Amino acid sequence: MDELVVQGSSTAFRVNMLACLEAFLNIFTSTLQIGLLLGGFFFLFSGIYFYKKMGKQLLPQALHKNGCALGGGLLTLAFFVPVLVNWALAAVLDSK
Repeated sequence: MDELVVQGSSTAFRVNMLACLEAFLNIFTSTLQIGLLLGGFFFLFSGIYFYKKMGKQLLPQALHKNGCALGGGLLTLAFFVPVLVNWALAAVLDSK
């Protein structure tokens, strides 16, 4: 009787799993980046709009400044999302 012996793991399966992980991380990164950009523009423009529209009558000036600062911070963070995801993935892969 002839027997077939397979040793080790299949490299095709391992490559396929890495491709799936890369696709998932790309989708996650893009979604997070778009969400942060939209949120940043919303807070930035709403802070500017409400300051121009209502001035100091209805809301204190600190709320307008905080809205603009939050919007700018979210916009800045949106551009660092791919860098942070790549850094986290490299840190995980280097620890093994």
